[in-house]
Amino acid sequence: MRRVLAAMLAVLMLTLCGCSTVVLGNGTLDIDANSVDHIVISNGRTGKTFSVADRETISTVVSHINSFDLADPQEPWNGNAYNLNLVDSKGEKLLYFAVNESAVTVDDAMYQLNAKDLLQYVESMECDTLTDNELIDSLLEGDTLERLNVIDSEGKISLDKIVSLPKSCPALFELLSRPSGIVSVGSYGADKIAAFLNSNNPELVEKAQEWIEVLKQLIPEAKEKLENIIETYKNSENNP
Repeated sequence: MRRVLAAMLAVLMLTLCGCSTVVLGNGTLDIDANSVDHIVISNGRTGKTFSVADRETISTVVSHINSFDLADPQEPWNGNAYNLNLVDSKGEKLLYFAVNESAVTVDDAMYQLNAKDLLQYVESMECDTLTDNELIDSLLEGDTLERLNVIDSEGKISLDKIVSLPKSCPALFELLSRPSGIVSVGSYGADKIAAFLNSNNPELVEKAQEWIEVLKQLIPEAKEKLENIIETYKNSENNP
């Protein structure tokens, strides 16, 4: 009965918004990727917006959206990780779709489900549009450390976990894959970490210390500079 009500609600919402190219069937959306000209995506935290028109990328996003089992619609919440507007060739919106790790929003209804794969895919798309400094900002200011899973129980980089880096941390993977990434970490990144260490915020200090240990192992070329930052910080603590 719940599935039937969910289907009826979704059909009603899609009809009201004029999305004639979207058909609901058996609790899932049936979007024709060919009807989507581009997707406008905005980061719910930073507000940064970018557009995607690559056909393969659009097909992948639509495939993810069509795979979700939309049951038990609820009131949407604020603070979506990413907001996606699927737009046709006439510039008209086909569908509004928001994604978090554990929920998605379709127009005016939210559904709790596992959307981690789509979230990571969208995050990797955004990373392609960011500068080195913007990638570093997203790493240091976000919740990357909580999601990063490449450190073993002894605090060392686990080689078998590095394989998962493109998914577990797209921003870090993108930064490390760029020829300019090492230079940016050793300059802008090091300066920002130093600022965190010298702040009066214990959380920022702890985050900076953790990032130094991660970056020293992932980017040996920056190890000396990062160790110097820690040494300077320790000296300042001992000589206030």
